[in-house]
Amino acid sequence: ASVVALRFLDEQRRMHPAISAFPNATYYGGRVRDAPTLLTRPRPDWLPYSITKNASPLKSRTVVDVAHGEARHDGPSLRNESEVDAIDRILSTLFQRLPQRASVDVAVISFYKAQIQSLERALAPIKQRLGAGAGQSLRIGTVDAFQ
Repeated sequence: ASVVALRFLDEQRRMHPAISAFPNATYYGGRVRDAPTLLTRPRPDWLPYSITKNASPLKSRTVVDVAHGEARHDGPSLRNESEVDAIDRILSTLFQRLPQRASVDVAVISFYKAQIQSLERALAPIKQRLGAGAGQSLRIGTVDAFQ
């Protein structure tokens, strides 16, 4: 059997520093640095979004940071009901405020299958109200499903 040397890749070149900060601190103990080319990128206009704010200023892409709640194991997957509740409140408000004939396509993306299952159950009434042909849609899926 041969021995393979492992090397930790300590520089990331894809995410804006505002996005990479969380996984870097949470999973890598701050050991990953952002490539110099990322430091001059403008901050994405969709960061941050607080659920305590009015839901109307949502941008075309929005990341919702839910500071409370706890991820719980569901088999090999995870779910966080506080996140599900936050998304439900935001989307309920959004679709209530939209003009009836407004065209909008919303995607809710999660890394975890159990979270998707919780979102599907919680958001089923919204999806049902949207109906077919209304020009408004709500898609829910894992990151893999959207690739």
